[in-house]
Amino acid sequence: PARLRHTNFTRQRKLSLFVMAGMVCGIRRDVISLLNKTGSIGNLPLEAIAMIDHRNLAYGPQVVWQKYRDSIFCPVLKGDLPYQKRFFDVALSGCLPVVIASASSVSGQDSWWSPGAEPWYLTHPFAKRNSSEQDRDHFVDYQSFVVTVREGHMNIVKTLEDLMKTPDTIKEMQVALAAAAPMLS
Repeated sequence: PARLRHTNFTRQRKLSLFVMAGMVCGIRRDVISLLNKTGSIGNLPLEAIAMIDHRNLAYGPQVVWQKYRDSIFCPVLKGDLPYQKRFFDVALSGCLPVVIASASSVSGQDSWWSPGAEPWYLTHPFAKRNSSEQDRDHFVDYQSFVVTVREGHMNIVKTLEDLMKTPDTIKEMQVALAAAAPMLS
C-alpha cells in the first residue's frame, strides 16, 4: 500500500484501452470484436485480445500488468462470478476499470455483472453506496473512478470516446483511483 501512494496515477498513457479476456460469454465476444474493429479511442491505440484457451495466453503476467499501467481504460467484462481479480489488478495498476451496467436484483441499482444479479456494492469490498455514508476512510467510492457503460455493452466505444473528450474528468477519476488503491490492496 505504501508504494501505491507514490505512484503517479495521472501520468501519460500509451494506450487508450487494454483488455485480454477469455471468450466465455457473448458479451466478451461482442466487445472484443467491436474494439478490434474500432482500433483506437480518442486517437490513442487500443489492444483487445481474445483468449480462445485460458492456458494459451498471448502475454505473460508481467506484460499484462505493464499493458494495464500503459492504458487509460481496462474493461472488466462479465466472467464466471460477479467479482473478479481482474477488476483489482487493473485498478491497482492505475487503469480505470470499465464495467457494463445492468439492472440488479435491487430496484434502482446497477449490477456490474449480469441483469438481475447482486448490485455492485454487494460484490465489491468496502463499497461506499452513497454520500450519506460518512466515514470516508473505511469506504471505497467506486463510483468516483469506475467507468460505467450504460444502455448495453455495445455502447462501450461511444462511452469511452465521450469520456476522452473530457481529460479533466479522466484526471479526476485517476486521482480518485489513487486515493482508493491503498484500501483495495
